[in-house]
Amino acid sequence: MRVRKAQVRRGKPRSLFVRGLFASLPVVVGYLPVGMTFGLAAVGTGFPAWTAALTSALVFAGASQFVLVSLLPQGLLPAVVLPLFLNLRHVVYTGIVARRIPLSRPALTLAGLTDEVFAVALQGPAEERFLQGVALGAYLAWVGGTALGAFGGAALLVGSPIEGSLVFSLTALFFVLVIPSVQEGRLRAVFWGAGIGLVFHVLGLSSLGVLAAGLATPLVLRGRR
Repeated sequence: MRVRKAQVRRGKPRSLFVRGLFASLPVVVGYLPVGMTFGLAAVGTGFPAWTAALTSALVFAGASQFVLVSLLPQGLLPAVVLPLFLNLRHVVYTGIVARRIPLSRPALTLAGLTDEVFAVALQGPAEERFLQGVALGAYLAWVGGTALGAFGGAALLVGSPIEGSLVFSLTALFFVLVIPSVQEGRLRAVFWGAGIGLVFHVLGLSSLGVLAAGLATPLVLRGRR
């Protein structure tokens, strides 16, 4: 009996991790085509294929990698500073997750916290191993998609209508992930975030709008409680 209980205790984190991997499948479906697009775009800009794959493996920052690739020919400083500001919203994400989920390895676990991983993690069990499973699935899909795009023939798709469709798949994926939150009565958060982002978009500051919405919406909602 003691042996069985010990096996159950050891198996629980493993089963949570596997659940996280399965829960990452919608993210994987979205990340693969966008990762391929980044690989294609990077090679089309003049970067070696291995550099594109290494960038995804080390940075793992989605849209910020497109900014990085487009600005790097203009200088290292703008290529580093702008993606850094774009990713400041992750400070909010990590704070929310750290309050919800007890973390034994925060540096490892939170390294994979992208927008989509964050959305899935909030809908799943408040367990670190579950979050790690979601993050790993998303990470492998992003790096794998980049490698496929970079080494698989960039000249075939860059500049074609298919490329735009691949990029839009990430936006469509995020809308799908937001729907359960709307159904759970979090409409106020959705409207505040969308409103702030729309104002900045009209002003021609779309990238800054993502950061402003991510930082301001939790503060506004907290103050209204």
